[in-house]
Amino acid sequence: MYSPYYPHPYPPPRRGNGFGVASLVFGLIGLIVFSWIPVLNVFIAIPLALLAVIFGIVGLATSGNRGGDGSGTGGTGLFLGLLTIIVVICMWSWIFEAI
Repeated sequence: MYSPYYPHPYPPPRRGNGFGVASLVFGLIGLIVFSWIPVLNVFIAIPLALLAVIFGIVGLATSGNRGGDGSGTGGTGLFLGLLTIIVVICMWSWIFEAI
């Protein structure tokens, strides 16, 4: 007669890279929001950039265990963290040159 109805199996859970996403978020916030403000860039942008660099390195290291998932966010966060540090250094050199 009729075959019994079998529901579709659950899809496999998506594997993300939390360290890569955290690195990307910290790098974006540090670069866009705080790196351009002269006093806040030392106290807020530099720690955010250091966290972005650390989490980016950890995200890139753990992406190999996941088959490459999250290597883009980890690498981008690492790049943005380094770029934030460079922008802060340039801002301070520009400010002290003007004094």
